[in-house]
Amino acid sequence: MRAFVFVFAPFLLAIGAYPQDAPDDARESLTEARALLEEWVRTESIISSEDAQWKVEKRILQDIKEVTKKELSGLEVRLQSARNFLTEGETAKDSLLERREELEAIVKRIELRLPVVEAGVLERLKWFPEPLLERVALYADRIPHSSNPRPKPNFLTRVQNIAVILREADEFNGRIILDKPTKEIGDGGRRVYNVLYFGLAIAYFVDEDGKAGGYGMPAPGGWKWTRADDFAPVIADAVSIRENKSRARFLSLPFKLKGGLQK
Repeated sequence: MRAFVFVFAPFLLAIGAYPQDAPDDARESLTEARALLEEWVRTESIISSEDAQWKVEKRILQDIKEVTKKELSGLEVRLQSARNFLTEGETAKDSLLERREELEAIVKRIELRLPVVEAGVLERLKWFPEPLLERVALYADRIPHSSNPRPKPNFLTRVQNIAVILREADEFNGRIILDKPTKEIGDGGRRVYNVLYFGLAIAYFVDEDGKAGGYGMPAPGGWKWTRADDFAPVIADAVSIRENKSRARFLSLPFKLKGGLQK
């Protein structure tokens, strides 16, 4: 545009310097030429301005294009991730459905066997010692049986009852439990005894005076207690050790085999 102005500037000056006494035709031609030249200059100026504006808009469009390409690329990545997630979800869903069918089959087998297991647990409750019966009383009462007119609980509750009873029995059987019940054993009348349970196998009892003692064995309908006062002192020593009142040491406690009581 600058080159154009420099080239035509002398020409415009020349037109402006045309003699005043020139013929009218020449003046009209000169005026038309000047008007055409001015129009052409304006047109070129507009074209130059539009060209500059277009270059700016072109750069903006290119920037938008680059941003759009990046956005599209990110969307493709996220879309593929979503597809993979859906595929994994479908696979996990199929696996869970298969597992559910397996569990339902297991539950059906357990439900068929459950009444037999419950009957077995009820039978073994008759051999439980009193401290253990107190621990499982709530769950034992929930087990359905012929003398229980209440509706049967749901499957999970029935399984839970059995699981809790067996867990408590296993824990009791692995420990030495000290109980202090009030009992009447033999002809000594009712008194408080210290009873040491060695799991579910045998228990030893002694009174607070350390004179009346003996042992207990599991039996249907409740444990059977037998007086054996000769063993009262050693049983009293065992109780003292269990209560951390005496130092631990080896003691000889009696036990019963089929052939009779052994020491």
